[in-house]
Amino acid sequence: SPFGTVIPASSSSSGGGSHYRSHQQQQHYHNQSSTPNHHSHPITELSIIEEDENNNFGNNILNHSHTSTVTGFTLPRTPVLRDIQNNASTHSGGRSATAGGSVAFATHNNLSTPGATSTKSSFLGGGPTTPSTDKLLRRPSLAMRDSFQQLATQTAHQLEDIWDIVGIVPEERASQLADLVDRIAAICHEKVDQEEQLADQFRKEIAQARFEWEESCAVLRIEDEEDPLVKMKRDPSVNGATPGVSLQSEYEVMMGRLEVVRGRMEVAMEDIGESQRRIYEAYAALNGWSVEEARGSGGEMEAWKDIKTNLTEEQRNLFRSKAVEYEESVSSRTQAVVSLLVDCQNLIRELEIVPSGCEGEEESEGYIEVGQNEDDVKIMNSLKSIDRSDEDDGRPRSRGKSTDSYTITSVFESSSCIGIGKDALDRLTSRIAELNGEKRRRRNKLGEMGAAIASLWSMLRVPSAEQHAFTKSIRGLGMDTLDKGEQELSRLHELKAVMIGKLIREQRQTIEELWERTNASEGEKASFDRYFYVNDEDKLTDVLLAKHEEYAGALNAKLEKMQPILDLIGRRESIIEERVELEMLQKDPDRLKGRNASKQLMKEEKMMRRVQKELPKITQHLEKKLKEWYVM
Repeated sequence: SPFGTVIPASSSSSGGGSHYRSHQQQQHYHNQSSTPNHHSHPITELSIIEEDENNNFGNNILNHSHTSTVTGFTLPRTPVLRDIQNNASTHSGGRSATAGGSVAFATHNNLSTPGATSTKSSFLGGGPTTPSTDKLLRRPSLAMRDSFQQLATQTAHQLEDIWDIVGIVPEERASQLADLVDRIAAICHEKVDQEEQLADQFRKEIAQARFEWEESCAVLRIEDEEDPLVKMKRDPSVNGATPGVSLQSEYEVMMGRLEVVRGRMEVAMEDIGESQRRIYEAYAALNGWSVEEARGSGGEMEAWKDIKTNLTEEQRNLFRSKAVEYEESVSSRTQAVVSLLVDCQNLIRELEIVPSGCEGEEESEGYIEVGQNEDDVKIMNSLKSIDRSDEDDGRPRSRGKSTDSYTITSVFESSSCIGIGKDALDRLTSRIAELNGEKRRRRNKLGEMGAAIASLWSMLRVPSAEQHAFTKSIRGLGMDTLDKGEQELSRLHELKAVMIGKLIREQRQTIEELWERTNASEGEKASFDRYFYVNDEDKLTDVLLAKHEEYAGALNAKLEKMQPILDLIGRRESIIEERVELEMLQKDPDRLKGRNASKQLMKEEKMMRRVQKELPKITQHLEKKLKEWYVM
């Protein structure tokens, strides 16, 4: 082969040579290449050649490739010997300077480099027979040496023939041969580098998988898990003297064990993550926060943030228990808030102050603010009914809302819901206190107006039909009821002003009756003379009428206090009259001789018992009451 006579190559361009040979070498080269050498063997391309004499691994994995689950890198496994389609043009006389096949020393799509893609030459009659795949796999070094020697010899002869025809000078021929050797060497070095990168990639991914496996075992607290690579031997020797385990097999074992641990990690993470979500949601609802604010808060939530360093069953049970605890607090808080909301809504409807756009607004004469509370809209929209049609036990339901029929629309506060935050109870309690205060104020005011209206109705002799019509128009404690009461009271006062003289005279008549019933003395009567005897029409005013009403009221109060004494006096006088009658009857000796003698006798006996037994008791009790009266 002329390759042995070529001066060691250095980088040069194809346009000129910088390598020189001696005249003897050039002549020898010319003599060797002057005779064309024709070959008829098929043209082939030799790709990846893996030096592995272990047929146990080679036979099983020759025709497969593997994609890494860690990096996505496609890992080729087997050498491939592919036939090259002969694309040669039509040969003229069996020889052409431009036609021929190509021998491409390329491993895979990503291994080719510019200048090393293919070496085109004109083959005169073909080339040497390429060794079989089986031979390459069992004795790769020897097979490659023979193949490259044959290829070099064939290529050199063909090039010499072509250069003779073209007339290439020896220096140029030497330069081109040196450049060809450089290219072949570059392809070989590139192939070795690529395979080293492949081995490094395997080692890197094995290390990454092993690290992830160790970290996962630590998180899951798996203590009885054995390292799958401890007993495996790495990198089998080239000559097969030591039966080892390849990086590829080591990778597969490591990935298989990692996938099992990953599955357990995924289940554990999903479980503890769900418990953490429940904890955050419940904690956020109880504090009136968003879930994001709860996640970012410290303090109580700090202990529940880490879900990656400990995924044991004990830790997951701890998270579940805490989630249940918080959710029970949410349930209790929800019941308390619902109870307050029901009371608050009932009061708002009773007072007829339903805000605009809320259920029950049609019953209110517009929204009348009571203490101006912006929570009213949220309060009226925070409840939703619970369908209990299947649980109906036939018991009568109250007309108002009850806590067991409703639940809150959302545990989080929004523009239409008050939520169950830590300040929701305080706000609702405060609002209920305001509404109850307003309810008492309205009741008191309606009571006062009702008493005044009733008094004026009686004083002004208002017909019963008018009284009934007004009473029927009154409904609830709304502002409409208060307005109607004030209007009626104003109307009665106007009527009273027209009838003032008549009313004063009626009051004077009532006062005289009370004087008589209370046995008023002349001195007591004289104390009211300055008002009682005013008859000038200009002086008959509301003030004067008020004085008469006040005095009559005082006499009525006195009469109410005296009434028990007056009743005792009346009973005592009745018994005294019976005693006088009994004495008169007993003076008639013939009273018991008639047909009604027995009846008469029974009557006298009853009268006698009252006179002898009741009269002393009544007299004694009356004396006690009179003493108390005079002390007052």
